[in-house]
Amino acid sequence: MKKFKVLTITIIVAVIAVGFVGCEPGIREVEVEVDKTCPEKRDFQITLNFDAEYKSNVLDTRTTKESATLENIGGKNVVAIIQSSIQGAYAGAGWQQDYFDDLFKNGVTIIVENPASSYKMKTLGRTIYFHINYLTGDISDIQGHIKEAMNKMISNDPYGPIVKAAPARDGFQKLNRHAIALNNKRVNALRSRAFA
Repeated sequence: MKKFKVLTITIIVAVIAVGFVGCEPGIREVEVEVDKTCPEKRDFQITLNFDAEYKSNVLDTRTTKESATLENIGGKNVVAIIQSSIQGAYAGAGWQQDYFDDLFKNGVTIIVENPASSYKMKTLGRTIYFHINYLTGDISDIQGHIKEAMNKMISNDPYGPIVKAAPARDGFQKLNRHAIALNNKRVNALRSRAFA
């Protein structure tokens, strides 16, 4: 009898709760607005030819509304840049080519993103992260970073984030020239006083 009362009270409370919340039995349709400014294609695959042929997924996880696909951002094919950079890093890796083979045969995911904090690349586990600004800018040092990342990934150490380099050397040279000129004026002033 006690079980019947508890069951009855539970059912009554459930009916009241459903009525109070306004839930209706059945499936509700929810309209979702599709953002048409984001590129339709966001997943790519590259083929890397090391000791064997390996495939790796490149995922576009940029969060801002971008209409350009990774295959054409300002006339640059970012997917091809990633592929050729990894292939070039492998070619210059020497005895460390085994690291590339070991990692890519078991699958490495490459993610291109655009977070607010700017960096060049980083790794975590079997994933390589590239900042889109790095891939569309100066990538002259990318192969060195990829080789170092492979060394870290093989030992399960995170790599990076590699932050942007210091300001261009021209800025330092201008500051140095200014400091040297100022110093020369002081030296000349002291000389003129000493020899006067």
